Parts: sequence; structure tokens; C-alpha cells
Amino acid sequence: MNTPRVRNLALLLVITLLVAGTVACEIGGGPSKPTIVITAPTSDAEFEQGDEVTILSSANDSKGVARVELH
Repeated sequence: MNTPRVRNLALLLVITLLVAGTVACEIGGGPSKPTIVITAPTSDAEFEQGDEVTILSSANDSKGVARVELH
């Protein structure tokens, strides 16, 4: 056998496997974080203690949103 040819083929195989492994790990990018946007009241709104405040929000997640809890 031709030693340089075998060495080059082995190096090519290792590089191919490393590239394939790297690409496979990046597919999908992992789970996405849920997002929530408070649409009302606006950030500059002011209230007095005891006022009743209605909060409007929109929540999204790739797996769906069952409920939103605001604290």
C-alpha cells in the first residue's frame, strides 16, 4: 500500500467526521425560550395605590402556552 495515500485518506475521513458532527450538533439550535409582551398598561403609566389595573399581555412558545402568571 501507498503510505502517503492511506494517510491522506485517513485525514480526509477524520475531517469529514468532525465537520459532520459539528453540523449535526447545530441543527435545531436547541429549545427556544418563551416570550411575553405586556401590551397594556404602557411603561410610563402611573397609578395610585388601590387602583384596579388591567394588564394585557401576549405570550408565545414553540410548544404552546398553557397559562401566564404575573407576580
